[in-house]
Amino acid sequence: MVSVEWWQIVLITLYSGFAIYDGNNTTFGFVKPTMAGFFAGLILGDIQTGLIVGGTLNLLVLGVGNFGGASIPDYMTGALLGTAFTVMSGQDAKFGATLAIPIGLLMVQLDVLARFTNTFSSIKLKN
Repeated sequence: MVSVEWWQIVLITLYSGFAIYDGNNTTFGFVKPTMAGFFAGLILGDIQTGLIVGGTLNLLVLGVGNFGGASIPDYMTGALLGTAFTVMSGQDAKFGATLAIPIGLLMVQLDVLARFTNTFSSIKLKN
């Protein structure tokens, strides 16, 4: 079991925020699961595991687009958390990829919930 320091959590959180900004605006590619896994592995000290987890999730993203308001799984967050949990638990990369898929699927549902909450709040604030 590897302990994670507070500064590693802060760096991963900052990367996540920047990657979301990048995905919506600049599109340098930091929102891709492979990049997220690489940076999580770099920060946590296990780049190989990060690349395997991120690369596996990147295979799931190929050919998927969010056209017309469709929601797609958030595999960037899955790669970050899957890599972090894998490094912390000392398991192999298969554990991280297996854990990251449900995380990505859960995050898309939380995204839909956040959009509903924003719509509901804006309507209530107008009245």
